[in-house]
Amino acid sequence: MRLFVTLSLLIFTSISFAQTGTVRGVVLDSEDNEPLMGVRVYNKDKSVQRATDFDGSYTLKLKAGEQYVYCSYVGYKDDSIKINLQAGAIISVNFKLQDKSLVSGITIKGTAEVGGAVATIGDEKDQGGTTTGMSSDDMKNQDVSTVAGAAGKASGVSVQGGKYVFVRGLSDRYSKTTVNGAEVPGLDPNRNSVQMDLFPTNLVDKLTIYKSFTPDLPASFTGGLVDITTRDFPESFIVGASVKFGFNTQSAFNNEFLGQKTGGFTDNLGFDLLDRGIPTSVARYSTDRLNDLYLNDNETLDDLGKAFNRDFDPIRKTSLFNQSYSFTVGNQIDPRDSTKAYPKIGYIAGVSYRKNYTHYDNGSQGRYNLVGDVVTNASLNPELELDDTKSNEDVLWGALGNVSVKTNPYNSFGFMTARFQNGITSTRYLEGNNYNDANDLFFQTRTLMYQQRGLTTAQLKGEHVLGKKDTANPKTIKDNWKMNWVGSYTISEQETPELKFFTNDYTIQASGDTLYDLQPQLYSDPSQFYRYMNESNLDVKVNFEKPFKTYKDSAGNGLKALFKFGGSYVKKDRVFSEKRYDFLQQSGNDLEYEGSVSDFMVDEHFRAGDFTNGFIYLQDATEKRNSYRGNETIISGYLMADFYATEKLRIVAGARVEADSIFSQSQSPQLLDSTGGYNQIDLLPSFNGTYEIKKDTIQLRFAYTRTLARPTFRELAPFSSFDFVGGNVFVGNRNLDRTLIDNLDMRLEFYPSPIQKFTVGAFMKNFTNPIERAFNPEAANAELTWRNVDEAIAYGAEVDFRLGLDSLIKIDKHTHMTVGGNVTYVFSQVQIPEKEMVVIRAQDPNAETTRQMFGQAPYIINAFFRYENDTTNWSANINFGVSGQKLSVVTVGGTPNVFENARPNLGFNVSKKFGEYDQFKVKFSALNLLNPEYNQTYEFKGTEYLFSSFTRGRTFNISLKYLFDKADQDEKKARAKAAID
Repeated sequence: MRLFVTLSLLIFTSISFAQTGTVRGVVLDSEDNEPLMGVRVYNKDKSVQRATDFDGSYTLKLKAGEQYVYCSYVGYKDDSIKINLQAGAIISVNFKLQDKSLVSGITIKGTAEVGGAVATIGDEKDQGGTTTGMSSDDMKNQDVSTVAGAAGKASGVSVQGGKYVFVRGLSDRYSKTTVNGAEVPGLDPNRNSVQMDLFPTNLVDKLTIYKSFTPDLPASFTGGLVDITTRDFPESFIVGASVKFGFNTQSAFNNEFLGQKTGGFTDNLGFDLLDRGIPTSVARYSTDRLNDLYLNDNETLDDLGKAFNRDFDPIRKTSLFNQSYSFTVGNQIDPRDSTKAYPKIGYIAGVSYRKNYTHYDNGSQGRYNLVGDVVTNASLNPELELDDTKSNEDVLWGALGNVSVKTNPYNSFGFMTARFQNGITSTRYLEGNNYNDANDLFFQTRTLMYQQRGLTTAQLKGEHVLGKKDTANPKTIKDNWKMNWVGSYTISEQETPELKFFTNDYTIQASGDTLYDLQPQLYSDPSQFYRYMNESNLDVKVNFEKPFKTYKDSAGNGLKALFKFGGSYVKKDRVFSEKRYDFLQQSGNDLEYEGSVSDFMVDEHFRAGDFTNGFIYLQDATEKRNSYRGNETIISGYLMADFYATEKLRIVAGARVEADSIFSQSQSPQLLDSTGGYNQIDLLPSFNGTYEIKKDTIQLRFAYTRTLARPTFRELAPFSSFDFVGGNVFVGNRNLDRTLIDNLDMRLEFYPSPIQKFTVGAFMKNFTNPIERAFNPEAANAELTWRNVDEAIAYGAEVDFRLGLDSLIKIDKHTHMTVGGNVTYVFSQVQIPEKEMVVIRAQDPNAETTRQMFGQAPYIINAFFRYENDTTNWSANINFGVSGQKLSVVTVGGTPNVFENARPNLGFNVSKKFGEYDQFKVKFSALNLLNPEYNQTYEFKGTEYLFSSFTRGRTFNISLKYLFDKADQDEKKARAKAAID
């Protein structure tokens, strides 16, 4: 950190005392906004001149004072502009060249920033397929701190559990996440997607959500592909820092906050290095060796049991406030020799840290089932009704470094590395009635968990112009072959170094006394559980493209077209392992549980073999088959063309071939048929069309594509395992096949201005062999498995808009108001497997043979209002969002499925910039103002039965941000001087 600050100050100092200034910018084709390569940019006497490189950018170092900047290119009208350049200043000058002169003037920061709304809408408009997005400015305005929160504000997107993105109502199975176009592995063994809460927004430039497939994208998405673009280097020296503090009405300064005795300082850094994990002395023993100690070597067995940290009881403590911090520094470094244009170097580095507290003590848990049949029963039978208290401490930090080098006008290289680390301390206590065992039996259970997640990624990329470089006729360079490539290696780790359960019951006697007991025949013994997952992901992509001309317009000019082909190689390797230790009891004269966990788990009770007094002893309850290894290789290639079939009709068409080989195997040597997997080659066509109804304003998109969804490693592994976290038995299915999806999309788009849009669209998706999670009706006990069902269908409609109100509500020219939002409706239907229907209709003869898809929301609504004043520097935002009822738990037989109910989310923020150059910004925000209940319910004969319920509380934040941006300040100085002159 100190090195970055020192380097930045040295660079800034050297620039400030120079007697020259810097002019930077980009040259674009005014018709298609494509960068022009080989354009000559020079000063009045032509003593300093440069040619733009392949992304249209240039840099001139000129003497301070009044200057003219000229731009000349074969076949285009020359352009020029007058500037007043101060010593050490950096000014951005952009050109758009066309047959008629167009002077663009001076703009801040050169090219349109990808963090701006203009660029985001422009990208959406110009894409060959259907997309939506969110800029970094939008993320700041809506006060979201993670990519998961940001994605949830985009059109057609909802977020489950604060982590998993559902696009167009479809579950995370049908979504995909990439970082700068490269695949990253997920951190949940039972899901096929990335946990999006792992990425802090202050290190992100934009999100792009692809809703229709084009051949140059991975085909394994159906709802949407979310690409996270990390921050790139700036136009000039910047340094920024921010601090934010938050108060949650349920968790801040709560002296009843649940905590744990274990843990230490490193918990604040998102990982554990101290007293969690399997004791070293225990880890040396295999399962069989440890269990053989019972009655053979009781003394050693006692020592091993006492080696564990046995703090099973939560403690009460006072929580603090939420807090977050960030720091960013970046610059563009030109050659010291002003006669040379290359190499150009740019860098940016950033770190962020966040710690949040969440708590509720008003939660409820319920379990109900149907006893008998639907006809003769008026209600569901209660099994559990519990009061629920839960506290979480959540730490997230990220660090990112990005360096780009342009060695010459035709070649550039970039290197990015990032690390994201998350640690969660979760403590829970439930108490209530357990009707399963006895009507007068009360139930208590405690869960103490620490989980850490980490993702490390490194990316190397390059862009190159191939072929002959005709400097005498630079326009020919524009038509050369271009190549870009990226190599990405990512390691993700999820570790649970400690998960503890302690459950007991009690009854209240007629005398008023309370009688406590531990009954292992009814529920699990006190247990400690450990889980570790590591997955590496290598993704190498290369793309080639060649511009050409096709259909000629009315003026006889050939219209832009592009031929593109490429390939990718993706290699995934996963290792998953878990261990479980139970603390069993042998009753005796003085081994009675009397309500105190700490008094029961004392060292003195570890005396194996003392059958008179009773004892506690350790048992390794690990099932080796629960651990597995998996690997997958996907080799892909594609061909596509992007061209105009007529003057108004643009076509993007082609096909992608993906060869997938996936393999998963249990680590249990005794388990027969322990492997699952397949080899599959798929041809995936794509056709996207855009018809321009009114030039630059109204267009119609339509598309047919075929995509797929693949099973996970765990779903293919054909063994039975107990999910210690959820309490379910999962059985893999070695015969699972991938799902093929045929997609139809249509969208009408209206762009009245660069910052406004209105789109309305419809889509339909037909699923062949969709993978659904279901109970196994042939099992003696309830088992969850995965199976392909014959077919499913989903269709819906979307409306998305962003409109400026300045022309409708005239206050003054410095006041701007924007309103926007999106509405998505989705209908889905999946066939229930025949064997499952037999079990269901045994209780409900009239049950439907279909249900909605798991996790699918029938509607999603987001809306916002933004106010800005350029003079006072005040701004304000109001945000609202809600998504409809989703299927969250599939039950056995005639018992109704569990649905997660809709809950509205309302928030607002107000901010003020201040300082000589507006370099400071203070913001106040209020989140979750309605504080709705998070409810999951069954519904039977018009009555709702509670499965789960809690609230999260309202949160109020205050933040201060500082940003020094040299180009921004130089531009403001130039304007101020021009106004005086």
